[in-house]
Amino acid sequence: METGRNVTRFTAGDRIYDRMPLKKIGAFAQYAAVEESALAVIPEYLSYERAATVPLAALACRAHPRQA
Repeated sequence: METGRNVTRFTAGDRIYDRMPLKKIGAFAQYAAVEESALAVIPEYLSYERAATVPLAALACRAHPRQA
């Protein structure tokens, strides 16, 4: 993995996950170019498999907040 010269939050080798933009669905690609703002570090307690579920689950929660 490489980072662009303007990337400040991540370094090559970081465990990261992302939310791909709807206009650029490429989640099945081995490599993808994404905006830094779409990335987050995977917490140590999460496996890659579990981390892969987070963006979709978060999107569903945001789209359908529970009524108080």
